[in-house]
Amino acid sequence: MARAYASLGVEQRHHHNRWLSKRLSKHWPDWPRKSAVLYCLANRLGGGKVPSDLDELMERLAWCRTKTAAVEKEILLTAQRCVKHRLESWGPGAGQIFAQMIEGPPVSLRSEIGMIVNEQRAVLDALACTLARRGGANTTKDVYFPVTKDRQSFYEPKGGKYKIRRLSQADQDKIERIEPWYDPNGGNLALYLLHQADITRKHDRLLKWSCLGGVMPSGNGHIGHMTTSHVIFDEIGVDYLLAHFNGVTCDLEVNIQLIYAELGALNGNTVIACLHVFDEAVTGVVDMFL
Repeated sequence: MARAYASLGVEQRHHHNRWLSKRLSKHWPDWPRKSAVLYCLANRLGGGKVPSDLDELMERLAWCRTKTAAVEKEILLTAQRCVKHRLESWGPGAGQIFAQMIEGPPVSLRSEIGMIVNEQRAVLDALACTLARRGGANTTKDVYFPVTKDRQSFYEPKGGKYKIRRLSQADQDKIERIEPWYDPNGGNLALYLLHQADITRKHDRLLKWSCLGGVMPSGNGHIGHMTTSHVIFDEIGVDYLLAHFNGVTCDLEVNIQLIYAELGALNGNTVIACLHVFDEAVTGVVDMFL
C-alpha cells in the first residue's frame, strides 16, 4: 500500500530527516552545529519562562505544528487516491512495479501547506516588531525579520539590516549572528528555504507527487536483486517504472511523497520534512529572545 511520510516508522522518518539534513549540509556545512533547534534546546533546558510578549508567537507556532500533523495525514490519504501503483509479476519473487499519477496535488492541500509556511514566516516578522517595542521604538513601521538572497544584500543600504534598525543593538547583533541569508559557504539555509517557500506560495505554488525513496523492503525476508530509482510524476496517466526485482521474499512498499518543484535550493525537498525543519528553525530563533 502506498504510504506517505506521515505513515513511515521512526527509523524511516529519521532516514528522510537525515536525507534533508544532508541536502542542507551540502549548501550549509555548519548545519548540524548551527541548526536553530540547538538554540531552542539550550533555552528550554535552562528552564527559562517565556516572556509575556512572546506568548502569542509561541501559540502561533503551536498552531503550525498542529496543522502540520493534520497535513501529514492528509498527504497520506491523498497520495493513495492520486497515485496508483501496480505489480507486473514475472514469477515468484520477481517482477516490476509501475506507478501512475491519476491527479495532481489538490488546490486545497496546496493552500493548507501555504498557510502553514506563511504563518511560520509571519512569526519571524512579528518577532522583529516585538523586539523593536522591547527596545523602546515608537513605531514598528518598516520593521521586518530580514532574510536575504546573500550576505551582501543583508548589508546593503536599506537591505536586510536596515529592516531591524529600530531594534536594540544587542538584538540586532543576535539576528546578525543567525546569518539570515543564503550562502553556499555559510548562511542559514533553513530560514532561506522558508522565505523562498513563502514567496513561491504567493506566485507559482508548484508541488508535485514523487517517489524519492523508491521502493523499500518491509517485514521479514530478503532481496536477491532490486533496482529502484527516484521518480517525480510530471504527467497524468503515464506509467513510471519504480523498480524491477527478483529473488524477493519480503513485502515491498511504495513511498509516495509531496515535494517542492521549484527552481533553486527549495527544489526537490519533501514538503513535510521542510515544514518540520522550518518549525525547528523559527522556534529556535524565537527562543533566542526569551
